[in-house]
Amino acid sequence: MQKKMNALLIAMMVFSLGTASGQVNTERLRRGDIALGWHNSVSFNLGYVAGNSNFLKLNGGVRTDFKAGKYYTFGVVNYQRGREAGQLFLNKGFAHIRGIRSFTPVISGEIFLQKEFNEFILLNDRNLVGGGIRTRLLSGERPEAKGIPLQLFLGIGFMWENEVLNTSPITETNTPRSTNYISATWIGNEIMTFGLVGYYQVAVTRSNDFRVLLESHLGFQVTRTLTFQLALNYRYDNEPPPGIKNYDLEVTNGLQFDF
Repeated sequence: MQKKMNALLIAMMVFSLGTASGQVNTERLRRGDIALGWHNSVSFNLGYVAGNSNFLKLNGGVRTDFKAGKYYTFGVVNYQRGREAGQLFLNKGFAHIRGIRSFTPVISGEIFLQKEFNEFILLNDRNLVGGGIRTRLLSGERPEAKGIPLQLFLGIGFMWENEVLNTSPITETNTPRSTNYISATWIGNEIMTFGLVGYYQVAVTRSNDFRVLLESHLGFQVTRTLTFQLALNYRYDNEPPPGIKNYDLEVTNGLQFDF
């Protein structure tokens, strides 16, 4: 039985299907139950298929978290690269840092910086700076379980976006945007978590220039320091660059190691 479980886990690690996504779900990067002090993690996923088709995908990242009193800061760097039949089909990465301060048990303020690129949606460079207010709408507890099994949050904010697109000629834009999200997290027990988040980002001066991001993720804790993760990501851009589809769908899975 144990051998079958190990084989199934390895097969789920290797499987990875998706297309390039142009938005980053920073809500998923947040850790609400983190203890005081410094915390670090490194993740690495590898998918490989050989035979009738040749497929290779790499995904690596590092992050650091620091919490002290009412203040919480985290930074994340992630890079993904994929080849199929000798052709590059995925090449993207991002870096994000966010500072958060709690004002009340249900309201906090936050500021953030982000840098991103994605070769396959013609995104040479994206730089974001912004901030906003985050409110906890729902928090329920079960008497038989420790912690909070269900949480619901609403975020409302503003950001300045600088984009450089690999069009002909090169296009650079600077756009003020409203950035809003709703996030739900369910912690079923000590080994399983589920999350769902939806983003809506719209240009302040043009209502037709908007983006939507929906993402769900499921996590299983294999050991105290090892977690298996499965994620579904859908992105919609109402005004994509020329020649780029207005949506992307991505399904990924892999392991995260915490220390």
